[in-house]
Amino acid sequence: MGIPEIQPHAETTGSSSDPAPADIAKAAAAVIVGQPRRVRARFFLAMLLPILAAFGILYRDRISVPYEDDYGVILSFANDYGQLHGVKAKVLEVATAQSNDYKLAFAHLIVAMELALTGHLNFGFLIILGNLFLLPIAFLLWRVHRSDQDDWNRQVIEFVPISLIFFSLSYWESLNWAMAGLQNLPVIQFSLLAI
Repeated sequence: MGIPEIQPHAETTGSSSDPAPADIAKAAAAVIVGQPRRVRARFFLAMLLPILAAFGILYRDRISVPYEDDYGVILSFANDYGQLHGVKAKVLEVATAQSNDYKLAFAHLIVAMELALTGHLNFGFLIILGNLFLLPIAFLLWRVHRSDQDDWNRQVIEFVPISLIFFSLSYWESLNWAMAGLQNLPVIQFSLLAI
């Protein structure tokens, strides 16, 4: 099997001898798709490796203590919620509790569920739960990228850079922080679900 020829293109640079990046990716994918399963498995592993590395780093570096906004958003809410009696009052507190100018109903719902199930707050659990919202976001990105017409192997190869960029932890401020992980990442997930 030979390497497909890459056609030069002319864009705004005026150079007609440079191939388009999309043509290079398609040519590389065409070569790799024809390779044995062992090579394709390596590319699938290359797509999963950033996920495993990111979660390994996040798990290792998490600290199970409140941080900055956790005091006002989580601990203050938990204190107010714990003093309420009756289901109606607790549901209204989850739905209407305000933090600055925001109603953080989803984060408050998670905290209320943890208090109801365990009777106490575990910030390590809240941090891990917040970080786990990366996985459904990555799955939704995969669904947006995926196409029924293209070969699955080619799609995996083309998704490797997306996985590398998405799990690069460049938005680390929202990770390993209970309030931000339970508020910022689910907003992205629910936004993608709405599309």
